[in-house]
Amino acid sequence: MALYTPIIEAMLLLVLLIIAALVLRRAGALTEDHAGVFSRVITLLILPALVFNHLSAHPISADMLKAPTMLFLSGLMLMALAWYVGTRVLHLGRLQLGALILCTGFGSATLVGIPLVEIAHPELDLQESILIGVLGVELPLFILGPLIASYYGRRDGLSLGAGARVVLGSPIVPAVIAGILWGQFELPRGGNLALDTLFLTLDHLEAALLPLVGLAIGLMLKPITIANLLPLFAFVAAVQLVLQPTLLAVGSWLWSLPESITATLILQGAAPVTALSAIFVRQSGCDGTLAASLILFTTLLSLLTIPLMVIAFG
Repeated sequence: MALYTPIIEAMLLLVLLIIAALVLRRAGALTEDHAGVFSRVITLLILPALVFNHLSAHPISADMLKAPTMLFLSGLMLMALAWYVGTRVLHLGRLQLGALILCTGFGSATLVGIPLVEIAHPELDLQESILIGVLGVELPLFILGPLIASYYGRRDGLSLGAGARVVLGSPIVPAVIAGILWGQFELPRGGNLALDTLFLTLDHLEAALLPLVGLAIGLMLKPITIANLLPLFAFVAAVQLVLQPTLLAVGSWLWSLPESITATLILQGAAPVTALSAIFVRQSGCDGTLAASLILFTTLLSLLTIPLMVIAFG
């Protein structure tokens, strides 16, 4: 029961936020256009704050990069598989293909994975587990997400120069650089009014991420014909909820990672599609309704698959 509790709490919180957005939209208090406002607040303010807050916590050593690298590589493999299936098997259009690739490659390693790690392995350094999720999923998503979504959201694709402008124009890039330098030089994160206020503000901004993402997803949802998209939904669920943790389990054993780190990777890899994918999809004009539907579908289904993955891999 202890394992189910954090799963249910994390899932229900997101689902309730989505329902709240639907109710507010029906009442006329919010519209679909507000999803764009929430998306810009998230990408321009909250995500840079989150990145700097975690990367500045402590120095990053070479040994700490093994697990995030494995998580990142598994995501790349899944995105390549999604591209192949989306183009050669499902014959999706550009807007749907962009949403599929992003939703397949990035799971909710921190929102769902971290609470599970905290319960299942309280002996672990939670900051290291957070760093695995941030470096292995969130940071690549913050960089690759806008590129992939912009490429498929534009009819003519994305040139090298335009891609560079998308990445370098994001406030996440200076946040990454500043966070890494702050952590490597072990600069203080408190001790005076200015620093205490700065990092307290960052903590509060990070706490606003889930409510804004949940509301944005709810505003993106529209009625869709599930029957026509059932193969796509089944593919994403199988890849994200089953294949991903399996790849991480096998890779961890082959790379001889500690059992505790292996367990952390499996829990984070078994998480549903990250809600942040919908933000980048929505901003770039790809199929936001499809992305939001995939997030909701895999979130509910993971209530069953996560315990099964834990049982399967111990």
